[in-house]
Amino acid sequence: MKKYFFGLMAVVFALGASAFTLASEQKAQPAVALTEYAYFYLTTNNAGDENDASKWDYITSQDPGDIGCEGEDVLCTIYAPIANPMDTHPDFTGISDVRASTLVFSKVYKP
Repeated sequence: MKKYFFGLMAVVFALGASAFTLASEQKAQPAVALTEYAYFYLTTNNAGDENDASKWDYITSQDPGDIGCEGEDVLCTIYAPIANPMDTHPDFTGISDVRASTLVFSKVYKP
């Protein structure tokens, strides 16, 4: 019985010691860059201007429906990425076609 008792005590001691040891330092996860978005409206009625970020302007109201859209088959408002919260134009870096891009949301076409 003594043989088993000391063996059992050694196992209990080993489990207890391992339960209260500090975990080794984990690797820090790389920071994930969060992309900020804003609503913009197209300042022209030309479909050829849709991919030109300088032709888009920041919508100051919370409701992009406040923008009156005129024209046909031209984007009116978009929800697009911005590089800096102070920007008044969208950041089209890596976007060659606004209509086909998965980085641009809430695409509203002029009626």
